[in-house]
Amino acid sequence: MTSIDERIKAELEGNSEALDSFLDEQADFGELAADAFKGGLRNTMIIALACVIILASAFIWSLVEFIAATDALGKITWGVWAVLSALGAAMIELWANMQINRVSLRKEIKRFELSVQRMLDRR
Repeated sequence: MTSIDERIKAELEGNSEALDSFLDEQADFGELAADAFKGGLRNTMIIALACVIILASAFIWSLVEFIAATDALGKITWGVWAVLSALGAAMIELWANMQINRVSLRKEIKRFELSVQRMLDRR
């Protein structure tokens, strides 16, 4: 009787071609982002996208006002608003990327579980 470690090693070595083809068929970022909009956080992702669009527009508007300001107080005010809107948009985009990564990781874990289940069914 062989140990489970030896069986797993043999299974992984036997499926190296399948693994190579899987790595060549990785989803691009657009497909991963679309998957994040299909899950349970669909509404939250839509709200986050709307907030990023609003904050990006506020950033551009703040930069225009910053350039047009003639006094120091106006430049400081519009500069602070530009920095805050850019940081807000960046933080929301970072959160969205983490959600996309979470959805992708969940799919990979599910694939691994199915692979292990198929391996155990063959014994």
